[in-house]
Amino acid sequence: MVLKKNLIVIGGSINYFSKFVRGLLEKRDFEEIKRIALEQAEEGADYINVNVGLLPVEVMEEAVKAVQEVVDKPLCIDSGDPFKLKAGLEAYDLDIGGGMPPLLNSATEVRASSVFSLKRRKDCCVVLLISERFQGGSLKPNISTEELYETAKRLFIKAVRYGFEPEELFADLGLYPLAVDEEGMVNVVLETMEKIKKSPQMNRMHLMVGLTNLTKGLPSKEDIGRDIKIPLQKAFLKIGMEKGLDTVIWNPASRNVEYDEETEKFYLDKLKEILNLGGIKKIKKIKELYLK
Repeated sequence: MVLKKNLIVIGGSINYFSKFVRGLLEKRDFEEIKRIALEQAEEGADYINVNVGLLPVEVMEEAVKAVQEVVDKPLCIDSGDPFKLKAGLEAYDLDIGGGMPPLLNSATEVRASSVFSLKRRKDCCVVLLISERFQGGSLKPNISTEELYETAKRLFIKAVRYGFEPEELFADLGLYPLAVDEEGMVNVVLETMEKIKKSPQMNRMHLMVGLTNLTKGLPSKEDIGRDIKIPLQKAFLKIGMEKGLDTVIWNPASRNVEYDEETEKFYLDKLKEILNLGGIKKIKKIKELYLK
């Protein structure tokens, strides 16, 4: 069972790799963690992400239970460690989550079997991390549409063999920051979305990205005087959803920021223009947005 909406927003604020949240988790300050979870739920998040990073397995258990004390949303249990995914899954209360199974983030080609096998212990959905492939004894980044697509296909087939329905799978394509995307990887991601949605085998699978990655490294409004991050994220979202994107890890408050029609069109046109440029020309065009 998977949420049926045009756009699924996973509130990503409870993340060990945020310095502030890491401090809370290290101190076991779960009251503040609850406050963050509740705030995201109230802002409209469909899932609440829980990532405890390098902390022990029991912290994942405690964090999942703490978040479910205050929100009735399904959780995205986020870890590169299958043991922590297992701990979070077992701590998760399906009834509190509105009958929705949690989303386990994520399965790479290296740890796919360990993650997929958790389906046999308890109902869950899973994120397929398709931005990297296993080759020559190690994980390598995917840099072409074909590499992304073929990795998605291999993981999809394996997941189905473990009992997952296509609707229970979320392919995370990885999203490169515009500020360093000299090779056009954002375009590769968009092309891959389109290709997956044309696949008779995989077209019911969800497609997701970490949306804030798009503007990572760009100056904030405090640095220059104009905030272009949210309007650029929304412009990408419009382009992505036309190609099949339906799930984002994002600050749910950003979805509620409204712009007039003229502003939305301006950023959409500019983003399309930026995506058609390469190298230093792309960076110069981004800088121009701050001067409008």
